[in-house]
Amino acid sequence: MRLRTVSATVIVSCILLFIGCSKTSSQKTKPDHQQSTLISAYTSGEISRESKIRVLFSQPVALDSSSIRTPLNQSPISFSPSIKGTAQWTDNRTLEFRPAERLKSGQEYTATINFSRLFKTEDKKFTFSFTAMTQSFELQIEGLKSKNQEDLRIQQFSGKIITADSDLNPDIEQMVTATQKGKQLPVIWNHDSDKRHHYFTIDSIHRSESASEIKLNWTGKPIGVDKHGSEQITIPALQSFTVVSARAVQGAETYLELRFSDPLDKKQNLNGLIRVEKSDIRFETDNSIVKIYGNSSWSGTYNITVEKGVRNSMKQKLSDIWKSTVTFEDVKPEVRFIGKGVIIPTTNGLTIPVEAVNVRAIIVEATRIFESTMPQFLQINDLEGYDELKRVGRIVWKKVVQLDQKTVKP
Repeated sequence: MRLRTVSATVIVSCILLFIGCSKTSSQKTKPDHQQSTLISAYTSGEISRESKIRVLFSQPVALDSSSIRTPLNQSPISFSPSIKGTAQWTDNRTLEFRPAERLKSGQEYTATINFSRLFKTEDKKFTFSFTAMTQSFELQIEGLKSKNQEDLRIQQFSGKIITADSDLNPDIEQMVTATQKGKQLPVIWNHDSDKRHHYFTIDSIHRSESASEIKLNWTGKPIGVDKHGSEQITIPALQSFTVVSARAVQGAETYLELRFSDPLDKKQNLNGLIRVEKSDIRFETDNSIVKIYGNSSWSGTYNITVEKGVRNSMKQKLSDIWKSTVTFEDVKPEVRFIGKGVIIPTTNGLTIPVEAVNVRAIIVEATRIFESTMPQFLQINDLEGYDELKRVGRIVWKKVVQLDQKTVKP
């Protein structure tokens, strides 16, 4: 199994509707179809709490050049519940509302455009709805590792937090604490640019002549999530060279991971010393971590045996044979767009991240809904819908993307 992210770049000047991008509430407000001919696209579905709300008009609006990207004195868009912020034109077709603060987690909002504030000849309104993503998180533990090859006394413990929606790094950094013998341990953070993947390393864990423990605590309170937990992690004694954990890693790469209490001898050949019920395996050693790769996909449960001949960097051997089992989950073939909501293209092109599991290739299609048939489409759909697409539109772009390609262009 392989999990990869590919990007499809599509140059478009029309509305793109992508199947499966959003899941919306059954109680959401339906748009006013009588006014839909003025609007080509609008924000809907489940959106990030940091998102801007955009409305794309069917035809260019007569504007002075000085009006572009200048906040309007009075916003033509109102919200229920109320959202503080400013509205501005980003071009002569796109009206954008920028919330002053992050939207409330899980809140459904109804937006109303008052056309009388935009056009003197229009006194009608257009209503649509969207929902701010409900924040949640998952903590994933990676395990212990030696800090460097020579000094066996200092260890580190690593893991990561994945949030459903983006959040502020300072708030994330308050979520995890660790103590050893009552002393607070430093936690080092690295944050992905997506503001959802946050990697932590508990540093300066001391090994002594006898085994000890560190206590790991986590809480979702800093990001407004009612979830917390703790775990006791055993720190092996200095003279105790052993395997501390084994786990199946299933992500961008799939492999079996073994973690030892000490760094391993770099010159050691592990063939025959570490055995797995799988042929054609290879090893990659990084300090105290051994990654085991297979030439075929991992699936099901495997027995692992580590022989006493395995040596650490000080030439000390394991005192006993170590055995365990690791299970790889069977993941069904799946493909999905990363992110939710309606995608509004720009004149600069469009990058759409796609995530695929257990497939060799994916087919990407772009369907154009013509402005002349938009009212018919909206009779049976909201903008993120996909019923009867062939009746009101046509496929304008189609591409088979092999997963060994990082990007594809039409």
